[in-house]
Amino acid sequence: MPTQTISTWATGCTSKVMQFFQVKKCNLSTIGKILLIVVVSFAFQANAQSYEPVKSLPLSKARITTDYLGNLYTISAFRITKYDLNGKRLYLFEDYKNGSIWNVDVTNPMKILVYYGDFMNVKVLDVTLSEMASYSLNDLGFYSVSAVALARDDHFWIFDYANFSLKKVNENGEALYKSEKFNLLFKETVQAKQIIDYENNVYLLDPVNGIYVFDRFATYKKRIPIIGIEKMQIIQDVIVYFQEGVLRSYNINDFIEEEMALPEGVGASYSEIQKDRVYILEEDKVSIYTFKQ
Repeated sequence: MPTQTISTWATGCTSKVMQFFQVKKCNLSTIGKILLIVVVSFAFQANAQSYEPVKSLPLSKARITTDYLGNLYTISAFRITKYDLNGKRLYLFEDYKNGSIWNVDVTNPMKILVYYGDFMNVKVLDVTLSEMASYSLNDLGFYSVSAVALARDDHFWIFDYANFSLKKVNENGEALYKSEKFNLLFKETVQAKQIIDYENNVYLLDPVNGIYVFDRFATYKKRIPIIGIEKMQIIQDVIVYFQEGVLRSYNINDFIEEEMALPEGVGASYSEIQKDRVYILEEDKVSIYTFKQ
């Protein structure tokens, strides 16, 4: 793989030289994301990491997710707890009236989507996990939705299982864009587990069949054959996912696949990466590590 170098960034941005990655644009509003891009790309393209523990948090029967700012969210059936990148507890959200939490989308840390699939309800939370809005998908005319995500323009992407289609809808349930019916597009039965709106594409994850890619108008483009995963991250054209005890990456553009070994001795059941942090979920705790090459 050719070695590339980051040249001096534009005025107001930090100058830094790193191997294996090139940043073409920089502005103050995206500096945090650019730093994340550099660190994540270098982490997967280097052959070895040195880990330092930051903090471990007791955790049982819960999941985790992270945002691009490095915040950690622990998710149980009825509760979301937010921590900063050093494990300091920040905010708590609890709701016992809508059934269990199916999915939490923190793609936009300022506008967090929480989906309660049992009662088909969606809540939108702000950066402090305070409720901003609530929607009933049943009231909007949808009766079987397996995955929901926040669109980049603050509308919603849903997988309407009853009609076998991916739809972008507004807060009134009106379909702005929708795909062809999946039973006409595919021979296999698609079971959507996660949706991510990234750049000009929408990525729909099916653990059995792979990742289906659509454009921003819900037109099907291709399928990426990554199977056997329940969740993914997308960071600057790189799909990151946990599988078989390691973090793996798949470059959307050049199809290069890499992996990143986790600290020795950990019994990871899931892991994510953000900035210079790795978050590792084990049976009874979640641990935060910094890493260096």
